Amino acid sequence: MWEEFRKIFSRRKKSRSKNNGCVLIVEENLSDRQFLCRTLARDEYRPLTAETATVAEMAEKTMPCLIILSAVVSGEKTTSLCERLKASRTTRHIPILIIAGKSDDSNIIDYYSHHADQYLMKPISGKELIGQVRALIDDSGR
Repeated sequence: MWEEFRKIFSRRKKSRSKNNGCVLIVEENLSDRQFLCRTLARDEYRPLTAETATVAEMAEKTMPCLIILSAVVSGEKTTSLCERLKASRTTRHIPILIIAGKSDDSNIIDYYSHHADQYLMKPISGKELIGQVRALIDDSGR
């Protein structure tokens, strides 16, 4: 039984390192950004952070396996940023996870209608974050 678990775990590690393992994070709150970076790094992902204005350019250069957007980003609405990323040929395949503080039904519907792949409401646990990250990356085939 343990041998089977080790095989599955090592396969998962190899598949994660097969892609670039990079997760692009756009979060203005320093403590939230640090939490996201630490949690992802512990699970062998490479977190990168970006300012709102550079997200699209950074995504095209680094080709992350996932983009995590805060629902509150100055300079540009999260929904328009989602649409811009999903409209680009080079970034449309990258899953987008939005992390927000409100669970208002209209916001959730708005995020999904603007091409977000998943939504998490704060506060989130490290296990919940990693579970969603793994699922989104596995589903995207990256």
